[in-house]
Amino acid sequence: MRVPPESAYRGVNKTPALESLIAAKIEKLELFYTQISSCHLAIEKVQDHPGIGFSYCMRIDIMVPEDREIVVDKSPAKGVQYPSLAAVIRDAFDAANR
Repeated sequence: MRVPPESAYRGVNKTPALESLIAAKIEKLELFYTQISSCHLAIEKVQDHPGIGFSYCMRIDIMVPEDREIVVDKSPAKGVQYPSLAAVIRDAFDAANR
């Protein structure tokens, strides 16, 4: 990757475990496609349900040669939430690999 990945966190605490998971997923993405120019990530806690948990969304913007952009946006449907933040991250990167 020409430009180091950039991550933005909104309402989410940045932890070493989270950083490690994201780094591993980016590494796997680079193995899949070596021509990635840049990668921007946004992870956001969108809803807080007392007693139930949180809903998260993640957006990945990947730039590839010829100024083409690949965008993955994983957001829960209304009334649905991911079981964990790690699950939404895995789903977003799985979609990017497709």
